[in-house]
Amino acid sequence: IASGQGFTIGASQFVLQQGSGNVGIGTTSPQTTLEIVKNLTAATTIPLYLANLISATSTAVAMEFRTQDILNNTGTSTARITSILQQNFNTAKGDLAFSTLNSGAMTEALRLTAAGSVGIGTTTPGSILAIQNVGNFVASATSTLFNGFQAPTLNITGLSATSTFANGIFASAF
Repeated sequence: IASGQGFTIGASQFVLQQGSGNVGIGTTSPQTTLEIVKNLTAATTIPLYLANLISATSTAVAMEFRTQDILNNTGTSTARITSILQQNFNTAKGDLAFSTLNSGAMTEALRLTAAGSVGIGTTTPGSILAIQNVGNFVASATSTLFNGFQAPTLNITGLSATSTFANGIFASAF
């Protein structure tokens, strides 16, 4: 490698810029640490695969985010996005999990299932939106419910009182 030149393999298949240290795949001028470009005539392209090719009933592959840890100078993982393969055979399904660092441990905070359900605080949402523990509306927050609202049991807690609708409540759009 000539001084200050970096190197290129092919016309633009792989480029390492010596001055910046940036790596480009499919580009001759990477703008950040790693830039991957795949130009196709289609509107959608997949220029990067993250893979776990272990043969098992359920497997996962993740992308993790790290920041510098002032205590040990090795970096600390602060968040993770995990793709989870459920039932690795003809009825395969995939979930997407979002985890964050909580009290020193990576903890799943949100899951999107293959069925389209979203779980906040739960890894197994039983409905389109499942919130484990407490959901809070703060300050002047409002909620608009389209096509009605139905709950078998509804607890409403205020600053000084709690109301429970034991036989449920139903409200419909008018």
